[in-house]
Amino acid sequence: MLLTILQKYLFWILLCFSTIFVLIIHLNAEATFDYGDGIQHYLISKYSWKHPELILDLWGKPLFTLLSSPFAQFGLKGMMIFQIIISVFTSIFTYLIANKFNLKYSYLAPILIFFSPIYFAVLNSGLTEILFGLVIILTLWLLLNNQYLYAAILFSFSPFVRPESYFIFPLLTIYFIFKKQYKIIPFFFTGFVIFTIIGYFYFNDFLWIIHNNYQVGQNYPQKGEFLHYFNQYDNILGKLNGILFLTGFITILFEFIKHLIKKSNSIKEYSLEKIIIIYGSIFIVFSIHTLMNWMPGINSNLGMLRYLTSIIPLSALISLHAFQLLDIIPILKKIKSLILILISTLIINEPFNKYFYPFRLSNEQIVINQSAKFLSNFNLKNKTIIFLHPQLPVSLDIDPFDKNHSILMWALDVNHIDQLPDSTLIVWDSHFSPLEGNVPVEKLKSDTSLKLLKHFKFIDESYPFETLIFIKSNKNIDLNVQPEYVAEQGIVNLNNYEIKTYNFDTLNTTIINLSTEKSLSGKYSLKYSSENEWGNVFTYTNIQNLIKIKIQFSFIPIDTLKETFIITHIKDTIDNSTLVWFGDKLSNYKLNEWNQFETNHAFFNNKFNQKSKLDIYFWNKSKKNFYIDDLKITFYYSK
Repeated sequence: MLLTILQKYLFWILLCFSTIFVLIIHLNAEATFDYGDGIQHYLISKYSWKHPELILDLWGKPLFTLLSSPFAQFGLKGMMIFQIIISVFTSIFTYLIANKFNLKYSYLAPILIFFSPIYFAVLNSGLTEILFGLVIILTLWLLLNNQYLYAAILFSFSPFVRPESYFIFPLLTIYFIFKKQYKIIPFFFTGFVIFTIIGYFYFNDFLWIIHNNYQVGQNYPQKGEFLHYFNQYDNILGKLNGILFLTGFITILFEFIKHLIKKSNSIKEYSLEKIIIIYGSIFIVFSIHTLMNWMPGINSNLGMLRYLTSIIPLSALISLHAFQLLDIIPILKKIKSLILILISTLIINEPFNKYFYPFRLSNEQIVINQSAKFLSNFNLKNKTIIFLHPQLPVSLDIDPFDKNHSILMWALDVNHIDQLPDSTLIVWDSHFSPLEGNVPVEKLKSDTSLKLLKHFKFIDESYPFETLIFIKSNKNIDLNVQPEYVAEQGIVNLNNYEIKTYNFDTLNTTIINLSTEKSLSGKYSLKYSSENEWGNVFTYTNIQNLIKIKIQFSFIPIDTLKETFIITHIKDTIDNSTLVWFGDKLSNYKLNEWNQFETNHAFFNNKFNQKSKLDIYFWNKSKKNFYIDDLKITFYYSK
């Protein structure tokens, strides 16, 4: 009894800790995790109070919009608070379910949920996966408490949160058949009936849900690897949580198989829920997105990891089963307190070592913010602006659903641009406009009724993104607009640069690995072989004002280069700490031919000083044979 009370207190302590800790991190984040769909969901929720028809926007997900809209009135941070509140309830019901399963360490549920890397990231967004995770967990809790009717009614609203729910309905139908709850199945239509009635009064169409539904991914033909999501388990669950999940998965499966072998007349308590609902839902969601990422001929999801966020609470229930081993294996039992503290600490630390942290403005947000700064010079209240990037109305603080002043790019008739009102502004971006908007920039450039006002490009060409701002004008003017490069600090002048070239023909005692066996220009090149993993290090100082670097060279591979990199390493010579490290892999080449390679890196908010040192070198990690010639390094300085 005392142990149960202690575990209950531990749960609430860990829940409060997780909530407050994540809240502080995300409130102080410079940017949101997702600058596409997440921001679009936020905009729909925010402006649904001004344009009530947005509540019925099926892409925006009506139930999500209804619940999140009060929080959206307080901006993107308000949406983040909504996500955290949803996660608190998700953790509570996951804990209650774990107690139903008699899992002794159920109090660890908040840690496993909040700090799974992808879940932690999506909390800082306006995405719908967090709410869908709660719907699944709450449905499971109702089923475990034999509240079948309420479970069916609740899940009937799930398609108005996430589309994956359509594939889970068959699982629940099978479950109700096993439970002989046939009369419950028709209640799966409750949500559809209610929203159909509500929508009828606006659309005057009882089939509006069908007629107004949307297609996804039609403009993204590219496909990824079949094992993409398996390979990304570290960024989804985290390494340690991934091990716990696999251990728990095997534990549950072993218990179920053991029970079947005994040929017991009754199924072990909650086995149906574990196998059909938990395993089944995880398998369904995982399989759907694996196929969408890999299979040709169907819509693509671009391999985005955030789609698996909704099954993180279910995965936490599986991971909690792994902790039961602490009371079974004698050697672990003796040090289980230490193990629990160590595991919890490592899991909490996981998200802070991932690609998305710290939450910084993306290349697109940086360029869009600069575009918005330029557009703010116009009186936008008296102009029509055509755009598609979701970040733009956030940066400009304008209503994107005000049809008198805002037009989305996909509504633009590119063949009749000359019929637009004079002074109409068009903001073309290289991400959304050519894909979802289906508007190639060449079409706008060739239209004589449009004049190019500004052209902004992200400074780091490794992450290309640009915007072109046009104005509808019949005046014959030529502004001769040149691209302006944008970094986090604003417009950057790239006219202040220095170039270092090496063709290796000038004999230098500091240059090693010189060879006359192959060369592109002159007689010499650098040779790398199975005998040398490392070679020359090209070192530079006085880099305190460095903002960008471009590295170009030619290489001829004799062997297939599996692990060969050009390294850019900047460190502080005082404490020898690394300030910047980039490893660019040599790829997309032809064997026994000279290939061209180029990489660019920009440095934001750098802390370079007079003691900083830049090293550039080749890392022949796999010890293969290749030659390097005509190395050219361009340094761009802020002043």
